[in-house]
Amino acid sequence: MFLFANSVPDRERKLHASGLLLGALGDFLIGQFENGIVTGAIAFGIGHIFYLATFARRLQKPTYALVGGILTYGIILNHFCLIPQLGSHPINTSILLVYSLLLSSCVVISGSMYIEGTADQPPQQKENLVRFLGFSTFAVSDSTLILDHVGYRVPYVELIILCTYFTAQFVIMWSACLAPESKQKTLRSGVRRSARRKVA
Repeated sequence: MFLFANSVPDRERKLHASGLLLGALGDFLIGQFENGIVTGAIAFGIGHIFYLATFARRLQKPTYALVGGILTYGIILNHFCLIPQLGSHPINTSILLVYSLLLSSCVVISGSMYIEGTADQPPQQKENLVRFLGFSTFAVSDSTLILDHVGYRVPYVELIILCTYFTAQFVIMWSACLAPESKQKTLRSGVRRSARRKVA
């Protein structure tokens, strides 16, 4: 990402590359250590903050139906998977709850940008759709991981987690590469509208 995505601005390229490296670190921690899901969540969480820094400031307004849906889903999942662990493992569980909130914010913000548009783009832009799909897939991966971690039986759990995780990271990187193209199209569209107004 950092070396080859030359069309992406330098700041965004560095942030995405850092997020990707932290994701790799989190994946390593989860796979190598017994309690790696907690330290892995810290690494992933910092990575998501880097990702958010590339697009969240362009949010125009949240989509309240999406906020309600994600909030409901998170409450149900955390009620069954994390809240029961809060008494015996308060610090670890609190870290996972904060991570859950952070990832949910990524899904809500990216989805709202696609549905509502951004400060500099109209609604339903491909870049924002791809980013939303990436973070949604990340949420599926992490939901499957936490269900398995607390003892729920999930068929083909490792295959689901790995496939959705790598797909999510690829799609998020793809959205970053689409961003310059999307901005150029928006700029050209604005120039054409301005020209038509002058002619009229």
